[in-house]
Amino acid sequence: MEENLKIYYHNHLFPPVHYLQIVIPKGEFSEPLEKKGIMEVLSENLFIYSSKYKEELKPIFDREGANFDISVSEEATLITLKVIKENFEGAFSLLLDSFFFPEFKEKKLKSSKKQAIGNLKISLTDPQIVSEMHLFNFVFGKNHPLGKNQTIKTIKNIKLKDLNNEFNLLKDTKNWGIFISSPVEKEKIINSITDVMKRYELKNMNFFELKDTKLDLKPKVRIVPKKGMTQVSINLLIPSFPRVSPDYIPLKISFYTFSEGGFSSRILKEIRVEMGSTYGVLGSYNAFKNIGYFQISGMVKNNDFQKAVEIIKDLYKDWRKEGIKEDELEEAKQFYLNSFKTIKDDPLEWGSFLLKNYIQDLPENYYDVLIERIKNLNLEDLEEVHKKLEEEIPFWVFLGDEKIIKPIAEMLGETEVKNYFDIE
Repeated sequence: MEENLKIYYHNHLFPPVHYLQIVIPKGEFSEPLEKKGIMEVLSENLFIYSSKYKEELKPIFDREGANFDISVSEEATLITLKVIKENFEGAFSLLLDSFFFPEFKEKKLKSSKKQAIGNLKISLTDPQIVSEMHLFNFVFGKNHPLGKNQTIKTIKNIKLKDLNNEFNLLKDTKNWGIFISSPVEKEKIINSITDVMKRYELKNMNFFELKDTKLDLKPKVRIVPKKGMTQVSINLLIPSFPRVSPDYIPLKISFYTFSEGGFSSRILKEIRVEMGSTYGVLGSYNAFKNIGYFQISGMVKNNDFQKAVEIIKDLYKDWRKEGIKEDELEEAKQFYLNSFKTIKDDPLEWGSFLLKNYIQDLPENYYDVLIERIKNLNLEDLEEVHKKLEEEIPFWVFLGDEKIIKPIAEMLGETEVKNYFDIE
């Protein structure tokens, strides 16, 4: 059994509680595109929102001094269990019983879908969220896991048999990664885990990976008209490197200075100096196993739209060509070194970090590799990776008054216009 499971062990002395996390490499990326949203509905029906859990399981978990949570990300499903020291095996067995033998009912599925559709309708009233949905649809296309958006239609497509089909894929324990932080010595707690796991059937599953995508990088713009808007939503995307790439860490550090560093980032500083402190244009570096990209988004007043676009465009060109300065590099390095050092202080954060590395095939010593790489980074390293970035920002999405947007958009690249709700 031990050969079939990847178990990470972490020892802590206090509190007298076990923290267990199970990661399963199936998430939103691996959903059937025509049933986008199925993992959200499935997770609700598995545990916390199910009548079986509320009526039968929760009282027992409370009595055992245990609680759990389930969450779905782009790449994986994560189950977390917290239980007092003495009751680990009983709570773990109960968790797996409820996981391996759930009750999917038509009535509950209907209410889950209704709730998911309600949440989606609320999201569609937020121009910034809709702008982001358009961005990924625009860049990757509707036949890609990143480009296919969840819609009312895809949620309505989910049937009871689909829950069972998707759930059977989750039960492949050979692909599970398990993290345990425990006050009990390693051999004893791992034996407890494997003893409980022996009761459950091991299966084989096709391991899903989001593949890198060849994109047409000729600059292009999507305009999403919305009448009555006094502001313009700006969303842009720049392809970058996945987390497994050696270029990921230097670009992560450098992008902190450009846009990810909050109030200390160049974009936010410049935007606020030019247009006032109420504005926020921020960036994030999203990196998965085989794909990575920079995303920058924000809202600006109609009168300031052209100026904001010029600032972003000019700052990107300067950052790509000139890089960052020595003091900026040291600030970014110190920020991430401090951030990563605190990860080990929280068992669940540390577990999530290790399990993310596991599903992305990163080495077990990736934490040490990360710290050492950051410490040794210099400006020359950054200069080399900057050369690999696109010269121009290739993808822009603007949502707002078309008359305000169109003249600026046409100067940036090939332009198309899409209806606000045309996000499929």
